[in-house]
Amino acid sequence: MMSRARQIKDVLSWLHRLTSSLRPGTGETQTQDVFIFCYHRINTRERNPLGVDLHVFKEQLELFASAGTLLNPEAFFLFLQGEKSLPSAKNFLVTFDDGYASTVEAAFPVLQKAGARAISFIATDHLGKESPYSPDRGQANKELILTLDEVKDTQSVYLYQSHGHGHIDYFHSSRESVLADLSASLGWFERELGYRPCSIAYPFGLAPRWADWQEDFKQAGIIAGFVTGSHPLRARMNSSEEIPLLALPRVGYLTDETLTHTRARLSGGLTILRALDAPWVRKIKSGRRS
Repeated sequence: MMSRARQIKDVLSWLHRLTSSLRPGTGETQTQDVFIFCYHRINTRERNPLGVDLHVFKEQLELFASAGTLLNPEAFFLFLQGEKSLPSAKNFLVTFDDGYASTVEAAFPVLQKAGARAISFIATDHLGKESPYSPDRGQANKELILTLDEVKDTQSVYLYQSHGHGHIDYFHSSRESVLADLSASLGWFERELGYRPCSIAYPFGLAPRWADWQEDFKQAGIIAGFVTGSHPLRARMNSSEEIPLLALPRVGYLTDETLTHTRARLSGGLTILRALDAPWVRKIKSGRRS
């Protein structure tokens, strides 16, 4: 049975195609886009609400390579720091949240074959355990979270970065709780992997909100923070100026994604899904999942 997410995106993609002749041509542009795709799981057996089917993931990587440049994480961070230019008008960065086992079992060989690298944001206190996240709660067969050994063995493809320690809600938590959680995460990386992450994907997709929180994160060594969205990061040609470094938008909501939906995203379709990023909507959703 087709999911509600699939139905909505089918309608939006159809409307986007229908109105394509009414939209002005792009011509020469003075901007560049970075589509930062936010994945969670790869579906290889049963369909999971947080998953993308394996064959779709393979097709998406091929689409990214043909439509622009698939960036490696290091090049992207150098761009953010003004030390490197973006190579194409359309650029793509693959990221995963939560560290599900399918990122190694299914996505790793696909990325490796494509010669691609990605960022995997992990909540360090959950490694080696059964998934504590919805929709696994109450299920008998929960997907496992990566072990430390699996993290170490897959660094040729994944640059592991912080998703917090206990996956607490940074948007609704106190400054003390958030900074303690962040410190625990960064300390784990230093002890176990020998480096300190420079970026974080905020749990539940929303950044903190106390006054001067960005200064606190910068002092901790965080140069980039990722939020959940449905639109690309837009930059002026060959410039990283005016980019919201600690609120970088990622393209999420990939449940039941098809290649048709992804193609529509690349030409400006489905951005109406940004309505799902409203804080009050995210608050409702955060009560349902983690």
